[in-house]
Amino acid sequence: MWSVILTGLFLFVVIYLSVRLAISPLVNNQEDGADIKDDMSLVDLRDMNVITNTELEDIMRLYQSKVMNDREKERYNKYSKVLTDLKDIEYFNEEVLNEKLDILKSAMVNK
Repeated sequence: MWSVILTGLFLFVVIYLSVRLAISPLVNNQEDGADIKDDMSLVDLRDMNVITNTELEDIMRLYQSKVMNDREKERYNKYSKVLTDLKDIEYFNEEVLNEKLDILKSAMVNK
């Protein structure tokens, strides 16, 4: 009888932790929720005839491009920090670091 209870308790813990692990990336991504709220307020402005449909589309396009630019800057900073850390641990010298940073810049611009 105790083995059934312990097995059930063990299964509960395993299932609980696996579901929690699977859901945590979804819960931590609160930034996307802010985008939806901003979009909803823009739609409300359009519904109140404060802005037109074309203005709404233009505003949303501008907002999305700004968000993408911010994300690209974040990614560039993260990658350049990794390269700088590699230089700090003396895997790269200064010349190689500059070459790698130039390659990174061109890759980020062309993307």
